[in-house]
Order: sequence, then structure tokens, then C-alpha cells
Amino acid sequence: MRMIDKLFSYFFEAPSRKVATKFGANRVVSISSGVNHLSLPTHLRELLHREIDTGTYLSSYTSPLGHDLVRSCIAVYENRLANMEVFNLENIAITLGSTEGIFLAFLFLVTQKEKTSVLTLGPQYPLIFDLLERAGFRNIQECINDSGNRFLPSSEEVVSQIATLNPDVLFISVPNNPTGEQYSIEDFTRIVDAAINNRCYIVIDQISTDLSFHPRQEFINYIEPLAKMEIDRIIRIDSLSKKRGFSGARFGYVMSSDELTSFIREYNYRHILCPVMFGIDMVSVDIFYRSYLWLKSKYSDWDNEKSYNILIDSIEDMYGSKFNCVADCFTESANISSYQTELNSNVKILFDNEQFFRSKIGSEVAVTDWKAGFNFMAKLPYGSFDQYQFAIDLFETAGLRSFPEACFVLNEGKNIHSDQAGIWTRISVAEPSTIFEDAISRLDIFLRKTRI
Repeated sequence: MRMIDKLFSYFFEAPSRKVATKFGANRVVSISSGVNHLSLPTHLRELLHREIDTGTYLSSYTSPLGHDLVRSCIAVYENRLANMEVFNLENIAITLGSTEGIFLAFLFLVTQKEKTSVLTLGPQYPLIFDLLERAGFRNIQECINDSGNRFLPSSEEVVSQIATLNPDVLFISVPNNPTGEQYSIEDFTRIVDAAINNRCYIVIDQISTDLSFHPRQEFINYIEPLAKMEIDRIIRIDSLSKKRGFSGARFGYVMSSDELTSFIREYNYRHILCPVMFGIDMVSVDIFYRSYLWLKSKYSDWDNEKSYNILIDSIEDMYGSKFNCVADCFTESANISSYQTELNSNVKILFDNEQFFRSKIGSEVAVTDWKAGFNFMAKLPYGSFDQYQFAIDLFETAGLRSFPEACFVLNEGKNIHSDQAGIWTRISVAEPSTIFEDAISRLDIFLRKTRI
């Protein structure tokens, strides 16, 4: 049994009841959840409440590729990022979370393209390896930087591994989960060029990426180098729900060729699956606001009303109907402004939490170069390199669930940075500050006791 499975069993079965009794159920929390627990912007919540009150979508089913309004908004947003008309409705499929999207991408490559080998870049959320195996990949390799505080391999390392291993598929998450690292546009371009030269497919998971709503938040538009590849050799997966603390809605999407979306349509028909019909207006408006703010940030001669109306027209042309969940530019400007302000506040919480961690745990604790997303890795002093025992001790002594480094690699005995000096552990910062600060204060007490 893999370490992640053993820890899940321990955290959520019989032992967890004893820990909950000791600390109180509300104080048993995870410092490694990987989930965005920050609040939805007010206007998005209002749209969600209105949708529930009116029953606009909840009493209906949607097509196997998802609701056309959401898909239209996605296509317009992605085309604006690409600065060209690349995507239409037939290139986009709504999935049951990004997990289903990743699995169907892998399954498509194995069953329809007869691909057998994949190279993953950096440590990965453990479910990725399960999905690769379940889809039928027979040769799974991982490329991880093998020293220091960096886990994401350099572009030179990746190019070398592509030449040596000749994988059919590259898999990458941006920013990396669990480390928060990401490639510069120059390094990513080198990797894309190597993939093109070796006829690799690229599957890219971008569920934790977002526009920059804070000076320290780094948004890198990877669509520009990817545009050099043929559309059928790129599969991009995103989450509409995780970005906004709405993960339970399971709202993901896949972008690629119409061959892949046709495969997804047939798969959903065959398995009687239906994408989400909840939060349609809310998700559509969120994507529309992102499109508007992206364009506004790019062009100094931005004309608010004219550009706003051009975006509306683009969505309605693709959707084939009116985009009724937004008003005119003048009326909607207050909602866009509050949306941006509240997301600025949420991102500030991420960085405030990171700073609290550094100040509380100490500057001598090594951390990864966190650029974006909800997580980074920290090397927590323990006095032993038994990662499983560390996680168990932390849970039983401090009431904190954690997932150490070995949970995020394919081979738990290799590519490990943890040693006698400390255990690398994922730290998730997308938590309300009061909850995060209480958890990190308890972590600090635990670590101090282990040093004695």
C-alpha cells in the first residue's frame, strides 16, 4: 500500500475519532489539504443563490460535453489569452472535476492514440499516478530535481530526459502541486520545443493557475509557447471550482482537438454520465470577468464599454443566445470592481499565511520557491527520515493531518529530498488566517518538542 493510502486510512478511520475527542472535531485540520478554503466573491455567491431560488438549471440535465454557455465563455477567455481564435465549442468539454478530465485525457491517449509511455515533471498529486496506471500507461517515468530546495526539474534536465527516454507524453502541472514552483516562459518554451521535436503530446494541468490579483502572485501565460504545437497534441485541463473555493461542485474542463471531445462525448454516453448543472451562471460570469480583467491589464488604450460589449458579442455569437446573467457595462462595473477587490483580499491571505509560517516556524526551515497556487513544500525538522511516522506523530500529538514528500512521488524510495535533518511536507495556505495560524502554532509546538 502506498504511503498516501495508508495515511488516508489512518486519518479518516478509527484513529481519527480518538484524535477528534482529544482536540475537538473542529480543531483537527490538515496543513496539507491542497484545497482552496477561501470565500467566494460576494457577487458570485449572489448568482449562486439566485440560481438555487429560481431553479434555472437544477431541474435539468445538460449535454455530454456540458452547458454551452460555460463552454462559450471558456472558449472566449482562452482565445483572448492566446490572442487568436483557437478554440470553439467543439474543443471544450466540461468534466466532473479536473480529475475526470485528466483521466479521460490519459485514456484517450492510450486507447485511441496507442501511447504507452509518459514522463511526469516534478512531484505530483498522488492521484495522477493512479490515473495513469488505470488508463493503461505501461511505462511511467518521473523527472524530479534531485538536490537542494528545488523539486521541479530544470528545462535542461527535461530536454535531456526527453531525448534519452523518448516518452510519448509529457505531463506537467502549473504551478506545481505540491511545491508551488513554475517555469519561466523561456524555460517552458524550451520544453515545448523539445516536445515538438520528439513528437510528444503535452498534458498540462492548470487547475491552480489564475490571473494575478496580487503583486507577488505570478501569472504566466503558457498558451503563447503552446500555440506553436498542433492543437491535437496539447491537452489542457482546468478547474472552474477549485479556483474559487467551490471544489465540491466538481466543475472541470478539458481543451484540445474535437477528436478528444468526441471521445469524451461517447464515453459519457456509454457510461451514462452528465456534467454539472449547478453554478452555471456563477461560473460563466467568473470566466467573463477574468476575460475582461485580462484584456484591461494588457491594453493601455482600453475602452471599458466598447471592449466589454465586444466580449459579450463574442460569447453570444458562440453560444447562439443572449448572455443574460450580466448587465450593461455601467451597471456591471461595480460588480467587477468588488470581484477584483475580494480576490485581491483572498490572495493577500495566501501570502500573509506564508509569511506567518516563515515567522513562526523560523527562517532556518527550507521552503520551495513558491510562485503561485495554494501550496508550497517546507522541510520540517524531525530527527528521523521516517516520513510515515512523522505524519502519524504530528496527527496524534497536534491534531494536524499532513502529507509528506513520499506521497507525491511515484517511487517512494527514490527522488527523495527528506533526510535525517527534516521531512519535506506540503503546506497549504488557502485557509482563513485564524484556522491557519492556529494550525501552524500547534505545528511549531510539536517541532519544538521534537528538537528537545
